[in-house]
Amino acid sequence: RFAQEGTEPALRELKRARKPHDCAKWTFATYLPFLWRPDVHMFLKPNATKNFAAMVGHPLASVYEAQLNFEVYASLLDLAEQTANRLSDLEPHDRIDIQSFIWVVGNYSEELGDVYP
Repeated sequence: RFAQEGTEPALRELKRARKPHDCAKWTFATYLPFLWRPDVHMFLKPNATKNFAAMVGHPLASVYEAQLNFEVYASLLDLAEQTANRLSDLEPHDRIDIQSFIWVVGNYSEELGDVYP
């Protein structure tokens, strides 16, 4: 339901269904919806995404929490939209391109000189 609707009630339902299996985590909750509808959803890989949000001064860096809640997801979608707007001259196809950009930048380490920590 969350993959189709992307609504707060659907996220609560997903959290409730996955909690007994210890799968109520952002990576699990966002991966399949992201693959299902990369034009609408966004995959949240917490560390890289929080790092990226902090680098660009986006509120996701401060509102993020490990617990599934819609405020975090809405902030993630806003970050994805703002990033897509800033990268529009590169013509990203969908949010898979946006997530890839966030992943590379969010994992960048000047110390290592590359994206692999």
